[in-house]
Amino acid sequence: MRSLSVASLFLSYALLHGFLGLLLVAFLRKNKNDSLKFLAFACFTQAALYSTLILRPVIPLWIGMFLPNFLSVVQLYLLFKAINTQAFKKDNFKVLFLVLAVLYALATGLIHDSPFSEFTPLLVGAFLGIGNLAIAKELNNVQKDSPSFFIKIPFILSILIAILWMVRGIVSYKFEIVLAQDQNLINIIFFAVILMFVFIRKVSWVGFYLDNSIHYQKRLEKYNNDLLELVGEIKEVESNAQNLENGMVNVLNQLSKERDNETGNHILRTQLFVRLIASHLDDFGKSDINYTKKSLNTLFNAAPLHDIGKVGIPDSILLKPGKLHPDEWEIMKTHTLIGERILSSMVVDGEINSEVIKVAVEIAGSHHENWDGSGYPRGLSGKNIPQSARIMALADVYDALLSSRPYKKAWTYKATHKYINSLRGTKFDPDVVDAFNELAAQFRLIRKQFKED
Repeated sequence: MRSLSVASLFLSYALLHGFLGLLLVAFLRKNKNDSLKFLAFACFTQAALYSTLILRPVIPLWIGMFLPNFLSVVQLYLLFKAINTQAFKKDNFKVLFLVLAVLYALATGLIHDSPFSEFTPLLVGAFLGIGNLAIAKELNNVQKDSPSFFIKIPFILSILIAILWMVRGIVSYKFEIVLAQDQNLINIIFFAVILMFVFIRKVSWVGFYLDNSIHYQKRLEKYNNDLLELVGEIKEVESNAQNLENGMVNVLNQLSKERDNETGNHILRTQLFVRLIASHLDDFGKSDINYTKKSLNTLFNAAPLHDIGKVGIPDSILLKPGKLHPDEWEIMKTHTLIGERILSSMVVDGEINSEVIKVAVEIAGSHHENWDGSGYPRGLSGKNIPQSARIMALADVYDALLSSRPYKKAWTYKATHKYINSLRGTKFDPDVVDAFNELAAQFRLIRKQFKED
């Protein structure tokens, strides 16, 4: 029995969790992942919890009673954060868990020193059982949206852990087994199985997020490889370079449409708006370059590629029907840099030979920059933003506001016109807004001529 005691189990799993936490910290230095970060915190919390239980006989009683139970609630909170669910992103849940942790820790301590101390195992078993069932419920929601095999393991283990904690509470109450101290064989077996399941759950959890990360990277590599193959074909058949360029742009456009769920007419309308504004600015000497018929057509063909970077955004965020949460929004904003990177990879002999792709790189990377510098991804302002991107920003917003979507109704022309003018000099280039105002009738005509599909 000396070699297999409650204390030896706690020591083993404290060391295992501490080691797993250190591995995760080392991994996070190169791969930022909030879920794995909170899982690392949970590992360290679990290690601290077990260490406290080992030291319980030699530390003050109130610490030995309060701290482990407080850390149990903290660990539940960190696991919920690792799942990355909607509910547990709200600040009020942080306060709720803190209050719950203090109350639970105080309750177990007070009951232990009262005539009702015999009910302590029931309280602990009920609380940890319900907590792990709640985790299982959230993992089940993740499981519905993920093909990864690894998410099924922590889901099943969470249910088993919950059942074991509740059964253990009943058994400990019935046979008067002292929690976390009694060397009774039943107590040791319960702890051995529970702690084994707890550790395997965390390892499987890590596997799930690494599996998702690898799957995500492979998908991006596949897209990049496909695009690079197209560039290779252009290099091989220089005599048909223009035809191949047109084919490449069409494929990219189709890829962008497949990921963005935009209609063909939305794309055509924004192309016409962009060319119309650029031509108007050139006529009145307010364009950054001298637009010719060829360069206007280049801008026309580059415009649909502004959101090509969305191929690298996970489906759970890109196709989410409701409002994005702040961390999801940060991921969504990376589509600008992803698009810029994908398009910039189309080099032949060390440079981008396609004028369409050059302009598309400008638009993809900067169409969410704002005139006053409040946009993303680089916070560019004024004429530091490529004019092609400044024009695209207004054209895209105008058509999006006038179009109905599953999450919104179409705006009126009046409301759209008023909104765009309210952002003159903040979000939009004043010259582009002025051109838009003078071209309002032609914009409406394009909208009517090319209605929604």
